[in-house]
Amino acid sequence: MRIPDHLVEQISARTDIVAVVGEYVQLTRKGGRYWACCPFHHEKTPSFTINPERGSFYCFGCQKGGSVFTFLMELEGLSFPEAARQLAEKAGIELDAHTPEQDEAHRLLRSTKDLLGRVANSFHFLLTERNEGQEARRYLEERGVSSDIIQEFALGYAPSDGAWLFQFLKRKGYTEDFLAGTGLFSRNNPRYAVYRHRVIFPIRNKLGETVGFGARTLDGSEPKYLNSPESEVFRKRELLYGLDKAYSEIRKHKRFILVEGYLDVLALHQAGLVNAVAPLGTAFSLDQAKSLARVADEALICFDGDKAGVEAAVKAALVCEEIGLDCRAVLLPEGKDPADIALQKGGDALRALLGEAPHIINFLVEYAVNGIDIQEAGGRHIALNKVFPYIDRIRSEVRRETFFSALGDALGVDPQAVRKDFQRGRKGSDVQSISQKSGYGSREDHISLDLYVLLAAAANRDEFSFLRRVVNLQDLKDDRAKELYIALEEAYRSEEQSVERLLERIPDEGLRRMLVKKLASEEFVGEGHLLIAEGARSIRERSFKEKQQQIDVELRRLQRSREGDRREREEELLQKKIDIDRELARVKDIIG
Repeated sequence: MRIPDHLVEQISARTDIVAVVGEYVQLTRKGGRYWACCPFHHEKTPSFTINPERGSFYCFGCQKGGSVFTFLMELEGLSFPEAARQLAEKAGIELDAHTPEQDEAHRLLRSTKDLLGRVANSFHFLLTERNEGQEARRYLEERGVSSDIIQEFALGYAPSDGAWLFQFLKRKGYTEDFLAGTGLFSRNNPRYAVYRHRVIFPIRNKLGETVGFGARTLDGSEPKYLNSPESEVFRKRELLYGLDKAYSEIRKHKRFILVEGYLDVLALHQAGLVNAVAPLGTAFSLDQAKSLARVADEALICFDGDKAGVEAAVKAALVCEEIGLDCRAVLLPEGKDPADIALQKGGDALRALLGEAPHIINFLVEYAVNGIDIQEAGGRHIALNKVFPYIDRIRSEVRRETFFSALGDALGVDPQAVRKDFQRGRKGSDVQSISQKSGYGSREDHISLDLYVLLAAAANRDEFSFLRRVVNLQDLKDDRAKELYIALEEAYRSEEQSVERLLERIPDEGLRRMLVKKLASEEFVGEGHLLIAEGARSIRERSFKEKQQQIDVELRRLQRSREGDRREREEELLQKKIDIDRELARVKDIIG
């Protein structure tokens, strides 16, 4: 649920970022700033700083920074609404004063979560305490799942009687209309349970709230696994199985293990690897990766050892590379999954296998050459094409060169030849890489005049009203400067002053990082107006000169031509030159 801008502004105004951050780290005041060892990475010398006047933080070590909202989102792994709600509660601001329709939607959401939690408890009781759960208990025992894990993850059993759950809940006072929207019953028959004679895996969000179920058949019926349908409560591409149990460990060690299924998560947690999570029967999504990247730096992918598992691991690695997560991956024995290894060889063998997981570059090189005759030119071409999509997403030139070298060694060819093949392939492709589309490829190696002036304006928001009187969007040459100008203009018209809302308006990830870094620096302090005024004059003069040059070119062309209306056109162009001179004088007068 989106939080209105005026409430975000109110939260920002009432929140002391120093007090919030001070709950997590020991702060030392130096001048007008506060310093600490960064909570996002290990360091001995403080490089994490807070600017209380701007309400922002920045770490010169790991380059993380932003507003107090960003701080909580990064450290606690919260979404923006969750962070805002937490800060609003501390500031005594009521966020739930919505329309009656919004209040009803919120009540329905809360009631649905409460019901799913109660149903999960009932399923768990049937598994652990009733005779009808005996077959499900036997299945879990055969798969090596301990009673402690059954309790910890609240595993359950859904009986074969499809009418039982509806009758049970009706007796508890739930209405038929409400139950129809919970995802527990068939759409064709709203009184008939979706889950019948299945082992139940409650799916929780990271707050521990039950939001849906995964269910595995016990009688061979299809599909083998069922998940709750998509809803406001259950969004499959955003959720991860086991995250509620793994979250604190992931945040502590900055690393997570990604496996394929529910039983794999249980096997790893039982083996003491409690940072394991799994997507919900679908491919690892960008939304899931972003959620993990808020608290982790590294992924360890451990998928099934068959062909489908290897290909799924490659796709997951692509997603990790897309958002800058370092990655390792392990090749399991053919036809084995983590649960099989834990069951047959024990938890120690599973931990040892994961401890030897190669870096993703080595994993992908092995994937590229596996089953291919690399002695043949055609085979080498196939091998390269298998991994070029991954290389295309690599932002670091050093990592890319490492990949070229590893591929060259594996194929017995010069790494320079691998690079040239890759570059030719990129030029011949009409498909822009995801990294380019998302803006992750933006670099800070060169800051144009346009961008520098706009960054100065973003750091001195009161000066933007002056800048927009002098410089138009059409005067800018740098696309990133244009993007920042648009964001500042939208914020200006909405009378927004918060850094967080400005950052939300900037799609380019690289530009957001650059802006946060500049806001944390002292670069524009005290000289903001002078920098912006001089820069604005240079930009506008450049724009005028270009227009004058275009007019001069057209005048010379007319002088060489024999067009009948040449004289009239010349007078028109000369008048434009006069108008430009007047406009330039006006700008100089404004700037002073």
